[in-house]
Amino acid sequence: GHQALPAKDPAVVNAFKAKAAELSRVEQSASNAMGELLSEFGAMRKAIGKMNVADEAWLDRIGKMEKTIKDLQRQLSGDPIKVQLDMDLTPSVSDRIGRVIYESKYSSSDPTGTHQKSLGIAEEQLKSIVSHLKGILEKDIVDLRADLQKAGAPYTPNAIPSFKGITD
Repeated sequence: GHQALPAKDPAVVNAFKAKAAELSRVEQSASNAMGELLSEFGAMRKAIGKMNVADEAWLDRIGKMEKTIKDLQRQLSGDPIKVQLDMDLTPSVSDRIGRVIYESKYSSSDPTGTHQKSLGIAEEQLKSIVSHLKGILEKDIVDLRADLQKAGAPYTPNAIPSFKGITD
């Protein structure tokens, strides 16, 4: 009972902390998925270079998806160039979530209006990022993997091999 500012309703505090933890989980999952996609794009470039007929259209397609992923990463985690140049930054999604979690971790008082607003902004931004990422993961990259296999590309990560020109 040694609380300087006890919460009016501890259940509200716990729900707020649970929401922040859930947003952190989603943010970290999205960040990891983006990193894996960027690695996969590198492997795809190597595979395209090994194809009998390397078509620039493949590289353009990868480049467009890669640019989209990097834009989403900047929205999620901030701009690393601006950080290096010590420029004034708008908080990224991960900044907002991390700050709320850090500042409220040991607090037993009600969440501040600033924390609630910051978490609300992060949630809206995260929903948009995850929606775009979901489209890439469920459609665009799946289609690219399949198209590369049909064209006879060598192994690329997560691709299901297909037989080209072989019939039963």
